[in-house]
Amino acid sequence: MTDEKIDKVKLLEIISRIKEISKEKDVTLYALGGTALTLLDLKGESKDIDFIINKEDWVLISEVLTNISDEYSVRIDRFFNGWMVGYWLPDDFREKAIKLIMENNLKIESPALMDLLITKLIANRVADRRDIESILENYTGLSQNETLDRLSEYTFNKPQEGREKKQFIQNFIIEYFAKRDENR
Repeated sequence: MTDEKIDKVKLLEIISRIKEISKEKDVTLYALGGTALTLLDLKGESKDIDFIINKEDWVLISEVLTNISDEYSVRIDRFFNGWMVGYWLPDDFREKAIKLIMENNLKIESPALMDLLITKLIANRVADRRDIESILENYTGLSQNETLDRLSEYTFNKPQEGREKKQFIQNFIIEYFAKRDENR
């Protein structure tokens, strides 16, 4: 794998290749993280490609993505049916998803901006801070209560760790809205 960043042009080329290879089956992939933010024009490039794959598509699409990862020398992370590392997205993330690309047999969607924000806050890596700022700057409809309510719908594998992460995110959201309201 190379350390080359993946801009929107390259990302769309890779998505087109996924469509070609998987043309026999209807597939929906959910772009996450930098992949989603790049497709939403909230970020210029991503270090890798992240997709949630539905349970029924896992075998076929995992193989397709492995081949494409090798072909393009990019890292493609796969997440099974909404399971992230250490937590689950809320059950209704698919219903709330943003439609990004719908071509023939392939649909690329993204979790809602609120879910992208929460997943970035859960990861809380230094590299995610710029993405968090970009989401907050561009998500004008974000409300404190809705965000905290949505956060409560996330399920963590380790309850203690989940409580700590939720507390951190809750504090971040409350502080963010206090500062935002103060600056109005």
